[in-house]
Amino acid sequence: MIDRLKRRPLFIVSIIIVAFVTISAFLVMGLPALSPCSYTRGTARLITIVADLDGYNDSKSMPGQWPLASVNRCDPVTIRFTNQDIQSHGLAVDSYDVKGLSLTEGTTQFLNFTATRTGQFRVYCNIFCTVHTYMQNSLLIVT
Repeated sequence: MIDRLKRRPLFIVSIIIVAFVTISAFLVMGLPALSPCSYTRGTARLITIVADLDGYNDSKSMPGQWPLASVNRCDPVTIRFTNQDIQSHGLAVDSYDVKGLSLTEGTTQFLNFTATRTGQFRVYCNIFCTVHTYMQNSLLIVT
C-alpha cells in the first residue's frame, strides 16, 4: 500500500510532462488548420464532359478555352466524364486530380472533389490520342 502511494506522485508528474510536451509540440509546429470548407458546404455542382473525335464537348470547333465550368469555393464538384469514342481518353484537373481518369470506349466515370482553392484550373486529357490537342484547354473556374 505504501509503495502505491509513493508511485502516485511520480505517475501524476509523468502525465503532466507528457501533456506539456504534446501541447508544446502543437504550439511550435502549429495546430492543424481546418479548411473553411470544413465549416461551410457549398452547392453541389455537376459538370458533364463528353470526349469524342471533336474533343471535349466539341472543343475542336470552339475558339479558345472550352469547355468552361464555374463553381464557387467550397462547392462539392462532380465531373461526369463520358467517352463516346473508340479510343481511350483521359481527364485530369490541375491542383485537384492530376492523376485523373482513364476511360475506354463507351464508358463513364465520375471525378469528385471539393473546390477548396480559388483560381483557374486547367482540365485536360492525360492520355495521348488523335484529338489530344483539342482536349488541353478546358477550364475550371473557382470563385
